[in-house]
Parts: sequence; C-alpha cells; structure tokens
Amino acid sequence: MRNSEDASTASFFQRYYNAVPWLICLTIGVVYGYFSMRITHSIFRSTRLNDYIYLLDAFVHGRVNVTPASTYDLSLYQGKWYLYWGPAPVLLLWPFYLIWGVKASDVLFTMLGGVANVVLIYVCIREMKRYFSISLSLKAEAFLLLSFAFASPNFFLSLTGNIWFTSQIFATTFLLLYYCYFFRYLNTGKLYHLVVSVAFFCLACLTRYSLLFNGLLLVYLFWDSKATGKKIELRLLIAVGLTLLSFVCLAAFYNYMRFQNVLEVGQRFQQGNKRYSVALKSGIILSFEYFWYNIYYYFLNPIYFSLSKHILRINSEGNSVLMVYPSLLLVPVLFFKFKQFDVKKRFFALTAAVAALITVTFLMLYFATGWVQFGNRYFFDAFPLFFLLLVLVIQYIPKPVQLVLLILGIVLNFWGVLTFFGQ
Repeated sequence: MRNSEDASTASFFQRYYNAVPWLICLTIGVVYGYFSMRITHSIFRSTRLNDYIYLLDAFVHGRVNVTPASTYDLSLYQGKWYLYWGPAPVLLLWPFYLIWGVKASDVLFTMLGGVANVVLIYVCIREMKRYFSISLSLKAEAFLLLSFAFASPNFFLSLTGNIWFTSQIFATTFLLLYYCYFFRYLNTGKLYHLVVSVAFFCLACLTRYSLLFNGLLLVYLFWDSKATGKKIELRLLIAVGLTLLSFVCLAAFYNYMRFQNVLEVGQRFQQGNKRYSVALKSGIILSFEYFWYNIYYYFLNPIYFSLSKHILRINSEGNSVLMVYPSLLLVPVLFFKFKQFDVKKRFFALTAAVAALITVTFLMLYFATGWVQFGNRYFFDAFPLFFLLLVLVIQYIPKPVQLVLLILGIVLNFWGVLTFFGQ
C-alpha cells in the first residue's frame, strides 16, 4: 500500500514537473500582452506600417504592388509601391485578414508571433534533449525560456507591430519551425519531417533573406550519417532538392512579377530614411567600410544605467548585445567543454558555430545596424543559432551565474523597452 502511494505521489510530481515549462510559456504570453498594451494602449489597433496585410490584400486582388496607408520605406518602381521584404508572412495572416480585412492589427499578430516563438524554442529544446540525450534541470530550462523571452530581441520586436518588427518576428517563427522539424527528423528518421523542415527554412528565407546561412545546418545530416551509421538515401536528396528548387522558382517568379528581374528584391528602390539613400543608390549594400562601425554598435557600445538615480541611457543606433542579452556570455563555455562532447555534439556545435559566424560576418558588412531600436534587432538573425549552442552547455553553468545573468537581462530589457517607447 505504501509503495502504491509513493508511486502515485511520484507520478503526480512528474506530471507537475512537465507542466511547469508550459506554465512559464503561458506567463510569458501574459507579460507580452501587458507590455504591448501598455506601450500601444490597444493590441487591436493597426499601425500605419501594417504592410503585410496590404500585401495579402494585394494578392487577394491579383496584384503584387500594394496600396498602403503609408509608403515609407517601401520600394518605388515604375510608379507603383512594393515590399522589399519577403512575402512569406502572409501565410500566417489569413485568419486575421478573414476576420478584420486590412484593418487587422499588426500589433496583435506580431505579439502573438513573439509568444509563439517562445513556445517553439521550448519545443526545440525538447527535441535537442532527446537527440543529444541531454538531461536539463527545471531551472536550466526556465533560464533558457526566460532568457529567450525577455532578454533577446524577441521581446522588443514583439510589442508594437510595424513592418520591420513583424518581418523579423515571423522570419524567426519559420526559422524555429525549421529547427523543430530538423531535430524531429534526426529523432525519427521520417522523410516528411525533413521535407517540412526544408520548406520552413525556405519560408524563413522568403521572409528575411539574411537567414539563408541557417541552411548550413543541413550539412549536419552528413555528420549525423557518419556518427550514427544511418545511410542518406537518394530519395531523401531528391526530396530536399525538389523542395528547395520549388521555393527558388517561386521567389524568382515573385521577383519577376514585381521588377521583371528574377534576382531583384527591390531594396535599391527603397524610399526610406535619407541617411541610407547614398548607400542604396550606389548599390554598396555590403562592404568592409561598414565593418568597424558595426562592430562598435553591435558589441562594444554599452548602456549606461544607474539604479540609484533611475537613469538608463540607450543609443537607438545599437547597444552591445553582450550587455543587453547576457546569455550570450555563456556561449564561450562551449570551447572549454568541447572535448567532453560526444561525436554528435561536436559535429553539431561546429556546424552551428560556422553558420552563426557567417551570419554575424554578413551583419558586420551590411550598410545598416537596425536603427531605430533598443539593443540590436538585426542580431536576431544569429541569436537562435547561438541559443542552440547554449542548450549544449547550460548544464555546465552554475545556478547562481544563471540567476544573475537572467535577472540582469530581464531588468535591462524591461527598463530599456519602456524607456525606448517613452513609458
């Protein structure tokens, strides 16, 4: 009888334990809603830069050019306005468009997208735990979830709508779905999981072109084959190749319909802030002349704050990601623990690190830093890759260190977001 009661109690606590991360996700959603409501005063309002809804409306009416409330930062070509951002997010906006039409709130669906990203990162963590046989404590999982939710660009980008932020949030949604199904394929070996994964990767790239380098993770399939002895079948290569080819053709067709050029995305026709007009007209989008400027605003420019004087000074050009997103400080632990990893972890760490490095290098060569912003929003292109690496090392980080970095990250981001939006 006693053993039965003990087993029942253990079962209860196991169910409770498994439910805690989902409860954390729910709490995060409430906090996102509170901050979004406080800043915008209504999560059901539409901003003037709700361009994806206008693009969806254009598709419904057989057009690729938009007739938006504001033409700021759009591309002007032969007297018509186009989005230079990729079109894929319109797939996620159908429910909102069917209910509210062009008045659908980008504040609402961007905020919901940000919350969905938190849920998806937790699903990724679970799939990674299964594949790499990682055992994480509840505190470690809570640290990962709360760091991504409140001490990453996801928080700032989720709260106010607007095309720039909406684009990055939904690009990350597709990217995390790519990760989820990628690891699901590694866990199950089912071909359709990989095909779905590649499709989501393509959708991520058709939202934000700079996410292309995440495709290097597919190289890990060959490492996995070598480490586990699983044979990569010809039908798998054909399925992946056909999926990639179909999306490349779709992107080329979309570009041709807009600009009569399959390679033209429209950024050189962008009508935005005058500070970037010289770079856009010259066509020098990527250059080493931007490198050291970007290095400073991405990694070195600090936030000045004083808790006693209640002062926080931020630079909307960008502030050090190492200060605003403290969890990044833990990634170098990877180098010290690398020799302790098994073959699968080593190969994956190398693949993800190379993809992250190339992504960061691309950002350092880009002509803009993400202005206007808190923290550094463009760094969100690389942050998920670093986060995957962090999952591999979090178990080696002392709990007090995790707690200090988490509190610092949350305080700075809550305070910074409210300061940035004048609250």
